[in-house]
Amino acid sequence: MGTIEDFSRMVSRVYGAATAPDAWGEAMADIRKVFGSLTAALIEIDGGTRAVKSANLSGDAASEYVGYYRKIDYVLAAVEHSPVGLVRGGRELIALQPRSEFDADWMRPHRLNDGLFVRLCGADRTTSFLVAGDCAAEEFDSPDRARLLTNLIPHLQQALRTERSLRAHSVSHETLHMMIDCVEHGIVTLDANSAVMQMNRAAAAMLSARDGLEMCAGAVVATDAATGRRLTRALAQALGLTAAAAPGGTSLLCPRPSGRRPYVVHIVPCACDDDRAPCALMVILDPERVPEPPMSVLCRLFGLTRAEALVAARVLRGEGVRAIADEMALSVSTVKTHLQHVFDKTGTHRQAELVRLLLSVSR
Repeated sequence: MGTIEDFSRMVSRVYGAATAPDAWGEAMADIRKVFGSLTAALIEIDGGTRAVKSANLSGDAASEYVGYYRKIDYVLAAVEHSPVGLVRGGRELIALQPRSEFDADWMRPHRLNDGLFVRLCGADRTTSFLVAGDCAAEEFDSPDRARLLTNLIPHLQQALRTERSLRAHSVSHETLHMMIDCVEHGIVTLDANSAVMQMNRAAAAMLSARDGLEMCAGAVVATDAATGRRLTRALAQALGLTAAAAPGGTSLLCPRPSGRRPYVVHIVPCACDDDRAPCALMVILDPERVPEPPMSVLCRLFGLTRAEALVAARVLRGEGVRAIADEMALSVSTVKTHLQHVFDKTGTHRQAELVRLLLSVSR
């Protein structure tokens, strides 16, 4: 049953689904075709509930199963308690409760009254696989089909292990977005049309200020015309829309009408979920924004008192000893004493060394 090419195609689709779970539907459709069945499906126990991972069922059969019949599916219940890897025939399983509600009201009306079933894995997430059809036409669990399924089983098992391993080590989209929101530099992703796909809070604040960069019609634009042209060329290069051999990155300065130091803008190619759709990453750095470590971090890392940490933070901002004394309502000699304690505890000897150290532990 089936050719070597058919089997190779099935296996290829199964492994493709391991890294792109949305492709399980295509894999099941191909398996159904090769087996000559009415459906091919993966059913798993998730949190104690039977769930359809992927199946080629008609709309009515699928909705009825999920809505009610999965709870009384005695066929899968038997498979789920079978040894992993044991192929079982549909007639044998149906005979466990013939003319039951599940048999009479769901399997037979949908012509799914024969097939081949196997438990692929157990532990905390039992997953079963089945190909099912109508025994009225012929005996479905033929030796050829059983042999084909036996050869396919190890590939299905490996694909499921790969998928779960990738899932366990991946970071969710929401978690990743929260992590990027913690970065103080502006981060923007742009699609093939240079339209903004996502941005973090720092980027949103910079663009809202309209001080050299802003949002216009869903895109990031520069308020200075010459900078705008450079920005357009940089995005085209990152998106692979130029005559260059491959997409590339560019850095540029963006003047600010406020007179503050220009933004530093880096634009680089970015890998997206869909390989057919290029996108770009824009990182915006504000030289006026000095990252400042939290007081609690300075106290914990270096054993500073709160007063010493406040003095260290003001040195990082570029304030002199007298200005710090005035701001903190302390004498100059007291500030100098605090500063010397900071030098001693951080292993630095000059303010420039202290600033470099504090910048290295800033977010």
